[in-house]
Amino acid sequence: MYILIVEDDPFLSYDLKEALLILHHDVREADSVGAAMVVLARGLPYFAVLDYELKTETSAAIAARLARENVPFCYVTADGDGVRGDPSIPDCPIVNKPYRVEDVTQVAARLLKP
Repeated sequence: MYILIVEDDPFLSYDLKEALLILHHDVREADSVGAAMVVLARGLPYFAVLDYELKTETSAAIAARLARENVPFCYVTADGDGVRGDPSIPDCPIVNKPYRVEDVTQVAARLLKP
C-alpha cells in the first residue's frame, strides 16, 4: 500500500514526497490523469493527495475513481473555489496552497483513523 501524490509541479511533489518518506510512507507520484490511472491500475493507495488543476486538465476523474474504490483523499490546490464548484468532485478535505506538509499529514491522519 502507498500514498499517491498527483501534482504537476515537480518541486511541490518532491517536497511532499520527501516529507512522507521521512514519515515511513511508501509514495508513488503522477503528474497527469493518465499517469495516475496507470499507477492506480497496479494497485490502490491507502490515501491520495490530488492537485485539482493539472497542466491541461483537472483531477476530477481521479477523485471519482478513488471515491468509487473508497480510498480517502484530499485536494491540495490554489483553487479551492474551483473544487467546491465542480459538481463531479466527491466531498473531500481541501488543503489550500501554499500549505505546510503538516497540513496534509493532519488531514491524512484524520481520514485514516479507524
